[in-house]
Amino acid sequence: MTLRRHQNLSTKSKRKRNNEMSGAAKVLVVNDEENIKTMPRVVLESEDFSVTAVGTVAEALAQITQFRFDVLISVLNWRSRG
Repeated sequence: MTLRRHQNLSTKSKRKRNNEMSGAAKVLVVNDEENIKTMPRVVLESEDFSVTAVGTVAEALAQITQFRFDVLISVLNWRSRG
């Protein structure tokens, strides 16, 4: 890992901790396709949102019961509860 990459990861980790402490909007992204789940996360985190991304309805429900989210982004068929 290069020093620059390490510094970027360190900065992102600090920003994420600061967001969690400062009350930044918390977003839950739910999608079973990895690239569709990852892209909103990258974009939203670059705008200082706190983002959790999961791939199934079951994972989403587990997150929702444990944490409070301000926004949920989903393209899943919730009837399947997979």
